[in-house]
Amino acid sequence: MRIGDTLVARHTTADVVTTVAQRLCAPGPQLAVGSVNLDHLHHFRPGRNRILDQPEWLWLADGAPVAWRGARLGGAPWPRVTGADLLVPLLDLGAAHGV
Repeated sequence: MRIGDTLVARHTTADVVTTVAQRLCAPGPQLAVGSVNLDHLHHFRPGRNRILDQPEWLWLADGAPVAWRGARLGGAPWPRVTGADLLVPLLDLGAAHGV
């Protein structure tokens, strides 16, 4: 789903951990994971501050209103993935890969 200039990915927590694991030591641009909530939409709306395309960004629905909108647009539940959901799995993944 696109919100303003931001493409929000439809991923579960497990999907994100798998994607990060695949990209962790792979060549190519680094992967950055960001969360989209109402505050994000305010600060990064079109015509405002932009985050550069490098690294490659994976934007996730963090806020309930964003996940709700994705569900309405897509006709199916949209996973809400927060930083708190990802913190321990991604730290464990980094530790297992020595990064």
